[in-house]
Amino acid sequence: MHDSLILNKIFNQTSYNHFFELETAEALQNGIARPPIYLSVGTEHIPPCIFQAFNSAGLGLKDYYVFPQHRCHSYYLTFGGVPYRLALELCGSVRGCNKGMGGSASVSNTDTANLIGHSGLLGDQIPIAVGCAHASNKPTVVALGDAAAEEDYALGSLGFAATKKAPILFICEDNDLSILTKKEIRRSWDIVDVAKGFGIEAVSFRDHPLDIYNKVLDFATNPRPILYNIHCQRHRWHAGAGIDNEPEWNTFEDLVSQVKSTSSPEYVKATMMYDKNRTRSLWRKVSDECSRNN
Repeated sequence: MHDSLILNKIFNQTSYNHFFELETAEALQNGIARPPIYLSVGTEHIPPCIFQAFNSAGLGLKDYYVFPQHRCHSYYLTFGGVPYRLALELCGSVRGCNKGMGGSASVSNTDTANLIGHSGLLGDQIPIAVGCAHASNKPTVVALGDAAAEEDYALGSLGFAATKKAPILFICEDNDLSILTKKEIRRSWDIVDVAKGFGIEAVSFRDHPLDIYNKVLDFATNPRPILYNIHCQRHRWHAGAGIDNEPEWNTFEDLVSQVKSTSSPEYVKATMMYDKNRTRSLWRKVSDECSRNN
């Protein structure tokens, strides 16, 4: 498929994810959504890149497993989740996608996909995902952060995946932060070097959408133990809607510019306006429902 068509598809979902998260931030500030809230602003394009790669490989939502970490709203929205149910979940409603008991960190969609949320324990999804990949022999993606990569069971999982040749892709969303502590303060080693030491293919690269898409497509067409350390930016607080510092780069804005040049500015403007309006309308509806039930 032509790169411009892939970019359009990635942009379409990324735009929705982006505005959903901005409306979620506003809902949190207005006391509608319940803390803690883990926003994916800055990484909202990564799940659509993964989804499009699997789609290009001819795989449906039930043909593979996805294990996101706590910053998982965009994973849920991308992999077949119902936005209204996610918003309700973030408000603690029993009608939410996890009956209000998972909250922001632990959303799942096992109705239309194999998206398995985690318990909130840092990195606990990693060994579970490896076991699932080994037992099911289905392509499996597990998302982790650069802090979760430091957990002992995460490192052991790499070794097990390599030994069993499990069909698993480790996606490390590396924003160089554990809350506010940088990697250089926390450790002296690199997860790519560790993965290679176990015999796993591993590489670091920046979060350009087509780079992510093409690398995940390589895994989707030939599933095997691989680790991609994707350098990305976290635009909001670790938990919450505030801003610590301006990000070094803004991949969403870069994606918008790319699609404007390959498609048309009018198309981009219309898509973003549509997504902004429908996510705002969704959150108003959720706010009204939650107000009536309180």
